Amino acid sequence: MKLKLLFFALFWIVLSNAQGGPKATPKVATNYTFAHANGVYQEITGGTVLGTPTSRSLLCFIDPANLNGTIENLIPGPGFPIGFNFVFNENTFDRVAINSNGWLSFGKSSLAPNSVYSQISVTPLSQLSNVDGKQGHDMGKDEELRCRVAALGVELNFTTNSELRIETIGAAPNRIFVAQWKNFIPGGTPDPSHNYNFQIRLYETSNLVEVVYGSMIFGTSGYTAHVGLGGYDETDYNNREVSSSSGSTSTWASSVSGTRNNVQCSLVSTLTPPVVGAIFRWSPVTLSMSEQNLSTFTVYPTKVRDHLFIKGEEMVQAIELYDISGRQVLKERINSDNYVLDMSNFQTGVYIVKLTNNDKSKTLKVIKE
Repeated sequence: MKLKLLFFALFWIVLSNAQGGPKATPKVATNYTFAHANGVYQEITGGTVLGTPTSRSLLCFIDPANLNGTIENLIPGPGFPIGFNFVFNENTFDRVAINSNGWLSFGKSSLAPNSVYSQISVTPLSQLSNVDGKQGHDMGKDEELRCRVAALGVELNFTTNSELRIETIGAAPNRIFVAQWKNFIPGGTPDPSHNYNFQIRLYETSNLVEVVYGSMIFGTSGYTAHVGLGGYDETDYNNREVSSSSGSTSTWASSVSGTRNNVQCSLVSTLTPPVVGAIFRWSPVTLSMSEQNLSTFTVYPTKVRDHLFIKGEEMVQAIELYDISGRQVLKERINSDNYVLDMSNFQTGVYIVKLTNNDKSKTLKVIKE
């Protein structure tokens, strides 16, 4: 009996290894690149209005049948339709939950009636995945429902001129889902000398995520906000930092990548606010950038510590390596069907590998750990 159990244990270990083991959790930290841009702030006027000018702060909107929102945390709901399938962090979503505090989270209609969850937080990118204090993930096995985008994650108050609106604009396959916060002020201790106008935009087909700023006024009191993307739990983030600290060179026009999940962007009068039309853009890193017939080979591992192995049935003539900014860091002619690339001295991060053989090529992503 012991021998039989040992045999089955070894069988499953070998099978697991042959299939690559359990699937790694997707990471917004490595699945997206960031860029600043300037464009035009186009206010939306259609769609659905959420809440009223007399609404309180700390609201989450999860149900089209309740446009007043909820103040309760971790309440499931059907969510609001994006209007198209949107791929975020290697998941396909078609619903969202909207938080009055400047951010949204994703959902799936296939999980109805629990397509989304209300998630109340003024610090969305560092919010714990088990904020209810219970063991395990708040969303259980549907942990991808924590995925989120924060445009201005801070406690925000409605005023008599405020409006929170969502609308899907354009025509397939180039539709855009827009969530818009108009004339909001910071909450907690409200300061009407501030005034914020901004949008989150989700793009069909390209799956771009944009935060677009309209008129932004930073008043007398100082506040800070979370800006960026969040993944399955609080350890996964792709955020930005704008500091008002003495000696800091970061600004709203040149923010820097956050190194912690609680990094913030300052909303203080000593800093110049983002100009109207300023864009914070996150672009997905495509796992397989292009493929033209050069497919009879394997490249492993996708997470590299020292060596990347390339083996195939046909010769690979050349290899090129690019960092996440698009800068070429390596170009070699190898003329081999069995090649080992030494990456031990490369910095950690995401790299794009391009392999070519005459008019054939293949491009893929690896992560240097």
